[in-house]
Amino acid sequence: MSLDGIFLSSIKNDLYNKLLRGRVDKIYQPDKNEIVIGIRNTGKNYRLLMTAASNSPRIHLTGITNKNPMEPPMFCMVLRKHLTGAHIVDIKQINFDRILEITFECKDELDTTVYKSLIIEIMGKHSNIILINSQTKTIINSIKRVTENMSSVRQVYPGAKYVIPPEHNKLNPLKTTDKIFYDALKKPNEGKLIYNYFYKTFTGLSPFISKEICCLADLNESTYIGELKVEQREKLWDAFKHIFDKVKANDYLFNIYLDENLQQQDFYCIDALHMGYFEKKHYDNPGILLDDYYNELDNKNKINQRTANLIKNINTKIQRDSKKMKSEEMNFLMPKTEKSIRYMGILLLQI
Repeated sequence: MSLDGIFLSSIKNDLYNKLLRGRVDKIYQPDKNEIVIGIRNTGKNYRLLMTAASNSPRIHLTGITNKNPMEPPMFCMVLRKHLTGAHIVDIKQINFDRILEITFECKDELDTTVYKSLIIEIMGKHSNIILINSQTKTIINSIKRVTENMSSVRQVYPGAKYVIPPEHNKLNPLKTTDKIFYDALKKPNEGKLIYNYFYKTFTGLSPFISKEICCLADLNESTYIGELKVEQREKLWDAFKHIFDKVKANDYLFNIYLDENLQQQDFYCIDALHMGYFEKKHYDNPGILLDDYYNELDNKNKINQRTANLIKNINTKIQRDSKKMKSEEMNFLMPKTEKSIRYMGILLLQI
């Protein structure tokens, strides 16, 4: 998935610049895994999309309007109760992982100021949208509930304490110095490919950006760490630092990469050298890019599904007609006496 910690950082920056101090106006739930929040700020209206769908989890500002159900689902009603009229006071990325927390200043039943957070975890099939009390870290509700029967590692349900997903002892790339970087390379990694090493060692890195680090360092991504020379390790650090200097400076460039048939291949927020053979479609912000990318993907999936259904129906009819033809051939080839005997047998059964 190209929507990794780096891309989420670019989204966080976009949301922070446009939504901070904004007021929650409307909340909708067009789909069982999707939330849309209408926010008004500095005289402008924004639509914040969050989806925990396993095949397309994401959060961004959207210009697409989807049809809403006549009756709002339970989670939507909970969000309306707690967040309508609230103001956004903070937007942060947790540990540079694919987790974004939006904190709201709200009023309770006694008109006392309280703080609540909406957390979206972009974790494939484990993606979730969770409303918590910011001060006590208690879960108020979530779009997906995870009980002890479903996971012994981490539960998500009303009343439970919110804990972040396991980090597997990964390093935060924003806090990584040259010493930390070189020390990590010295650990028992000789049998690891440098391509795998990066996204398995650092939080928020994807295979996409791991390939880019290798490309910038002019190294084959299938090189083993144990084979690296001192100057090659230095090149890897320079490439790694180059990318995260851009991240720290919010220096992003949004592209969708297209093949020779203009079919979408990937997207990212940094101009990728290793994607140089592909056509690029440039965007000014991550929201428009993701709207276009997933709208195209949805249309393609719908066409593929319709095609699959059509092929299935055609094959079913072919098989049915084939059986009819075989039956008719058997009747045609059957001797007349045999046909007469069968016909008499049918008549006797009817009598």
